[in-house]
Amino acid sequence: MLVITPPATSATLALVVASIATALALFVSPATASAMQDGGVTNYKATMPGLSPRCKAALSKVYHDKELTRCMNFNGQNNFTHLFFDNPANASVVNNAAIFASTTVCKRPACAEKALSTNLHSLTTSCSKHDLEQEKSPAGFISSILSSYVGLRNEACLVNMTAFAHSPGSIEGHPLCFAQLLHGIEQTKGVNMDLPNLSLLLRQDRSLLSKIFRKPESDVNRHFQLAAFCTDCLKASYSLVAHIKGSKTKDDLVKTANDLCGPNFLSDKSAFPKTVKQAAPKSRPEPGE
Repeated sequence: MLVITPPATSATLALVVASIATALALFVSPATASAMQDGGVTNYKATMPGLSPRCKAALSKVYHDKELTRCMNFNGQNNFTHLFFDNPANASVVNNAAIFASTTVCKRPACAEKALSTNLHSLTTSCSKHDLEQEKSPAGFISSILSSYVGLRNEACLVNMTAFAHSPGSIEGHPLCFAQLLHGIEQTKGVNMDLPNLSLLLRQDRSLLSKIFRKPESDVNRHFQLAAFCTDCLKASYSLVAHIKGSKTKDDLVKTANDLCGPNFLSDKSAFPKTVKQAAPKSRPEPGE
């Protein structure tokens, strides 16, 4: 089993932070609808112009890794590069992230630990800080996912069984919690979840988190946030990181949610809600197990 390292815990917690949002029905923007309809294949090389030669070489090996291609769908219909990088500037990627989760992450057996660790090491040792942190960097985005894969997969595959959706990003007619909640951030916090902001969220960027954690600006805004944040999706998301100790991000999340929803809405002792389902299939055995 993959042991979650501190970076993995941080990125998973950042996704839970994203759960402070409105539980509204999924919507599909014209740009996203177009991307889903053609299901086209984007050549991964088109995402690499700003990377250093060593980083490009390492990223190319990641894209050609047989195991990651299997578990992360680097080729074919609705592939990783197409869904996350073949979008208009500033376009939200939430709907596409939901499609990626429902058709790949939550449908296929988990990536093997060796493939995750080997490819992550290759990226982090071959790519500079500039390579990893520049806007829309495929190396930085993929390294965040690889380092946090187990936690993010568990988080991404939580399904809200009390709501109904008939979009490509749903599972068995029910929406994914993270997609509903990320849309909520867009609608109540004024934060557009395009690829750069999603990458910043995974890295727990303090400037972005301050926008997410700010208090409601009006009674109307508070009303929407009450209906949004105080949900079983948030409780289920929090349960996955409740064991983390000494995290300012977690403390800020708990304070923000409990101030809004009532004392002890989020508690380390709370049971996993029965209204939320974990849709991620079990990991397939490692070689030799």
